[in-house]
Amino acid sequence: ETVSWVIAPRLNAAGRLADARLVVEMLLTRKLSLAQELAGSLEALNRDRRAKTEALQNQCEDRLSRDPELLRQPAVMLDGNGWEPGVLGLVAGSLARLHNRPAILVAHRTGQASVASARSIEGTDIHSAIASQANLLLRQGGHPMAAGFSIEPAKLGAFRTGLMNWLREHAAAVEPPTLAIDVAQGQGKLSLGMAEETARLAPFGAGNP
Repeated sequence: ETVSWVIAPRLNAAGRLADARLVVEMLLTRKLSLAQELAGSLEALNRDRRAKTEALQNQCEDRLSRDPELLRQPAVMLDGNGWEPGVLGLVAGSLARLHNRPAILVAHRTGQASVASARSIEGTDIHSAIASQANLLLRQGGHPMAAGFSIEPAKLGAFRTGLMNWLREHAAAVEPPTLAIDVAQGQGKLSLGMAEETARLAPFGAGNP
C-alpha cells in the first residue's frame, strides 16, 4: 500500500508535470541533502498534480451535468483549452469508471497539435476504436484499455463522428456494471475477526482474485 498509494504517485508526478529525470536523480544521488531537496520538489509536484486533477474532474462533471446528451453517446468525449496533458489519463479513467463507458479527453494547446488520453471499460477496445481513425491523426498508440493520440484541432469533429460510429458498430453494448459477490454471509457471521482474516489474503485486485 505504501508503494502504490504514497511513493508511486509522487514519482509519477514528475513525468506528468515536469521531467522524470528528477526521479532518477533523487534515487541515484548519494547526497542526502540533494535527495531531500528533490523529494520536496516531487512532493510539490504531486500536490500540483492533485489540484489539477481535481479541477479538471470538476470541470468535466459540470459539463456533463449541463449537457446530459453527452452521456448518451457510446463514449464520453470532452475537449478543452488549457487542460494539463499530464492529468488527462487520470481524469479519463475516473470518468470511465463513474459512467461505465470509455472516456476520451482532448487538450487543445496554442500553436500546437491537440493531445488526448483515453481510458476504457471491459469489452471495449478503445485503442482499436482510435486506430480506426488513423487517417485523421498525427500519431496514436496504446492498448485495449488505455490509449492516446494527437490531432489537428480542425479534424477533431470528423474524428469524433468516426469514432462514435465505430464504437456503435463494434463495441459491446454498455450494460450497467455488475456486482460480483464471492460469498454470501448472514449478518451474524460478519465480525472484525473475519475482516482481519480476509486481510491476510491480500494483495487483492487484478491477478489476485
